[in-house]
Amino acid sequence: IGRAPDGSFNLWHLDGGEHWFGNLPDCQFALFETDGDQSRAHALAVKPEVDASRPAAGEPLSAWSWYPASSDKQRTGTYAARYPISSTQYTGVFQAEVSCEAFSPILPGDYQRTSYPVAVFVWTLTNPTNRPLDLSLLLSWRNTTGWFTNTDPTAAVKFRDDGSPEHNYVPAIGSTRGQTNRWVEQAGLKGVLLEGERSAPIGEGQGQWCLATDPALQGVTVQRCSRWDPSGSGAELWEPFARDGSIPDSNNDRRSAGQDPASAALAVRCHLDPGQSLEIPLVISWDLPVTAFATGTRALRRYTDFFGADGNQAGAIAAEALTDWRPWRDAIDTWQQPVLERTDLAEPLRMALFNELYDLASGGSLWTAASPQDPVGRFGVLECLDYAWYESLDVRLYGSFALLQLWPELDKSV
Repeated sequence: IGRAPDGSFNLWHLDGGEHWFGNLPDCQFALFETDGDQSRAHALAVKPEVDASRPAAGEPLSAWSWYPASSDKQRTGTYAARYPISSTQYTGVFQAEVSCEAFSPILPGDYQRTSYPVAVFVWTLTNPTNRPLDLSLLLSWRNTTGWFTNTDPTAAVKFRDDGSPEHNYVPAIGSTRGQTNRWVEQAGLKGVLLEGERSAPIGEGQGQWCLATDPALQGVTVQRCSRWDPSGSGAELWEPFARDGSIPDSNNDRRSAGQDPASAALAVRCHLDPGQSLEIPLVISWDLPVTAFATGTRALRRYTDFFGADGNQAGAIAAEALTDWRPWRDAIDTWQQPVLERTDLAEPLRMALFNELYDLASGGSLWTAASPQDPVGRFGVLECLDYAWYESLDVRLYGSFALLQLWPELDKSV
């Protein structure tokens, strides 16, 4: 998944070899703040645009208050990226100092954790005022299980004039039948599971999502709303949140029918005295174990070597992230610091050495489970999003040095 500098989640690389670009406004963070006299609440992204192809649908989540964009008169935040880390600072809107650092465990030489389908968002809230502040941090997410698979049964390959291949991709975006959300609690984790219909054996796009936080955090309370309707104004979630930072604390696990979308949310509420700071980790994980091909063949993803292939391990993945995110973060710094200190390299080059690594994860990447022939699995990256060639030799020749240096066993598997 990808989060843009404006705060929206807009890139979805969850079907092996395929890409869906779309903004789901209900996949979002939000913050409520009050000092006892005044309160404010904003989703932590700028206002989404109306879908031009569906103007009758109107403004998405019209009850929500979106974060004001920076302008010539006011700077409301800054964004920085050093892959696999991105950081956002929110300024000039809330009294609290608000920042978020997001990352996944992309760790050189680590052929286990680098494969994990998980994103960690570490929020730091600080009260710089001389009055106490009450805050509530919200994470909302759409149930998208079953979406990321090609519904075209043929997906016939055609060739452009330049010889490059293309095929029809019709993902099941918006399908809802059989989806259900429910609370989950286990050691080191409190959250919500988002699930859907299953075939036997489990099919592409089927499995689980998990939203979770650490229940052992001191001085916080966690509320969970397992189901709310994202197709309307969003008032059922936003009105109580904007009023006092609460959300409906409900565990509604009914199954969806057709055209019956379901989003889930959790809210972490806290009290900050003057000068106090709090770090809140929120984790999004997904267990979609199968990738399928038009020929009818299937492959299991690499992380299933460590969590199994039943599609029921999103909670286990999230729990490990909540336990280990600090050493993961430290390992990223240990790897990157010697390069950052190379003052003989121009700063744009140092930036590119890290940020261009995104393609290894987002370039239509396939990383399969291990086998006797491939002890760390098989790996491949598309030439580009528009050309459905894997590991084209001319492109690989000048693009494979990062893989060779950082994950040499994957380079051997190619």
